[in-house]
Amino acid sequence: MKIDSPKIPNDLPLRNFNDIFYEEDPELELCQIHDSIFDNEMLPRVRLYKMIIRNCKFNNTDFSNIDITDVLFDNCDFSNAKMRNSSIHRVKFVNCKLLGVDFTESSFGNIEFNDSLLNLASFGNSRLEKV
Repeated sequence: MKIDSPKIPNDLPLRNFNDIFYEEDPELELCQIHDSIFDNEMLPRVRLYKMIIRNCKFNNTDFSNIDITDVLFDNCDFSNAKMRNSSIHRVKFVNCKLLGVDFTESSFGNIEFNDSLLNLASFGNSRLEKV
């Protein structure tokens, strides 16, 4: 079974994750995010497309109904984040901390978890394909 890698273009501009508050719709795409801290926030129905996110913290953040496609998360901390009812496809988590993340009733396709911690993460009633 071959897992499709995220399709991310080269030479992406650098942005801050807080820029999502200045967008008309809560989405970020075609960019890189480095060293952002976005703890204890509530941001439902976010869309993240074709991007790289490195060294960021999203502890206790509510990302319910998030849509993530073609994204690389490198050395990110999602401890106790809520990602219920999410759609996550062609995403790679490298050296990430996903302790206690709630992925209940989500859809996953072509996902890689490399050197990541998933202790106490819940995937109840989720659809997993090529994970």
